[in-house]
Amino acid sequence: MNEQLKIIIDLIIKADNTIEKNIIFEKFFNKSDNIKIFLFDEKYSNINESFKNREINGYKIFGPTDYTKMWILDSKYIGEDYRELKVGKVVHFDLNILTYLNRLLNDYRLNIQKKEFLDYLNFFKNNQFNYNITTALMERSMSNISGVDKNIWSEIILSYVKFSNIKFDINEPDMFLLSEADYSWAKEIYYSLLECRNQQDVKYTALCCLLLKAFLVKQDKKIKNKLEVILQYSLDVLNVYLELETVLINFYLESDKSIEKTFQKIKGYSKKTVERILNTVWDIYHVRLIEQSFFIDNSNKEEIFLSYFSSRDDAFNELSKINQIKIFVINDGRPLAIREVGIKDICNDEFLLNKIESETSKRKNNVTKIDFENEKSKLISEIENGQKLFFGI
Repeated sequence: MNEQLKIIIDLIIKADNTIEKNIIFEKFFNKSDNIKIFLFDEKYSNINESFKNREINGYKIFGPTDYTKMWILDSKYIGEDYRELKVGKVVHFDLNILTYLNRLLNDYRLNIQKKEFLDYLNFFKNNQFNYNITTALMERSMSNISGVDKNIWSEIILSYVKFSNIKFDINEPDMFLLSEADYSWAKEIYYSLLECRNQQDVKYTALCCLLLKAFLVKQDKKIKNKLEVILQYSLDVLNVYLELETVLINFYLESDKSIEKTFQKIKGYSKKTVERILNTVWDIYHVRLIEQSFFIDNSNKEEIFLSYFSSRDDAFNELSKINQIKIFVINDGRPLAIREVGIKDICNDEFLLNKIESETSKRKNNVTKIDFENEKSKLISEIENGQKLFFGI
């Protein structure tokens, strides 16, 4: 973010009300600037209650912020008195929801209450949601997919394609038959799952390293300022700076009760320490992916699409409530999320704060030389050795 944009956003944040924020926006930008600023703490938003985060029978539907307080400043509409705002909803299903859906549609044994799950699915149908399973495909692709798994996933994808069809009635699933176009779409999704396995996601692997390192730092009682150690490791070893994840990891290092469920399985060593850490990485990474989806869905489009995540997991529900987005900026095709808590709220080391700002180009050049998989393997070995010592093996 350039210095001028930072100053303007700071002025908008400090403005007393929505009208003042709009005046500041129109003073500094014009129609050709290609910038949208989403404000998420506005009293006079006209986004209705159907867009709020929800829990239905224990199932959660949540976004990275409270959409009912949304106001949009868009350079395309500067100087215009009226804008018709078209707003849609996109829900991303997690792996468990897709598995339940597949079991329901294929008459397999369900280990959940069928009526409660049907009520949940009907909510999506009755409230005009769009659907997406990209995050679930990415998560599944991170582990080995056997021949049996491929067959199961073919079936899961077909169930998802069926459910996604606007004509499909969840209360009478056998009345709907897939068309040729539906089968072609299902095949595309299946091949995208296989393709995901061949693509390295640097941010995901970097986050794996960051949380594996954080676990080791948390166990070391001699380290007094654990956040500073993690920040230095992130900036100098990994050559990445992930503010969203660093703030969440700081909550973990400080054993903050507000995020206890997310990290409860990795407080200390267990018989499955590494597996539990990597599972927690995915819980956290979903927050990043929903933020990324929000950016993609709202770049260079007239309509506004609000991203939600669908899960039954308490950790996701907890993550949705902590450190929500206050402002989201899309500026010339680049995203910027400003959350309730930033790095300057938790770190007072001026040297490290300066490194974050001043060494961006240096990290950008160095990050391409980092072997993240090798770094991840080294940290895993260190944790496994610590685990053996802990259990006296």
